[in-house]
Amino acid sequence: MEQPRPRTPREQKYKRLRERQPASRTLPYQPKTARKWQQRDHVEDLPCGCRPGQGSVLDSRDEAVIVEMRRKTLLPLDDLYDLLKPEIPVLTRSNLHRCLQRHGVSRLKDLLPPEERQNTKNLQTL
Repeated sequence: MEQPRPRTPREQKYKRLRERQPASRTLPYQPKTARKWQQRDHVEDLPCGCRPGQGSVLDSRDEAVIVEMRRKTLLPLDDLYDLLKPEIPVLTRSNLHRCLQRHGVSRLKDLLPPEERQNTKNLQTL
C-alpha cells in the first residue's frame, strides 16, 4: 500500500482551519448571501437578467429610430450600423442586433413583401 504524500504547508493550514470551523461555516454559500436572504420578505428566487428599463444603453428614441430605419431602408446589419453610428455614438454592432431582435425586425427576409421573398435565392453550401 502506498504511503500518503506529505502535505504542503498550505494544505496543512487549510486542514487546521477546516477542523476549527463549525459546520455552519462549511455551507456552499457565503455568510453575506445568507444575510441577504434573511432580509427578504419572500422566499421566491429573484428573476435573472436585466430588469425592465435597464441593461440597454439605447433609449426609447434611439430604438425607435433604429427600427424605423431598418423598415424603411431594408439594409443589412453592418450597413445599418455604419449608417446609424454617427447619429447614435453609443451604438455597437451587438446592441444594434439585440435591439432589432427585441423588436422582431432582425431578419430581412421577414420584412420583404411576399412577392420579393420568393425571388430571393438561398445560399448553397459548398
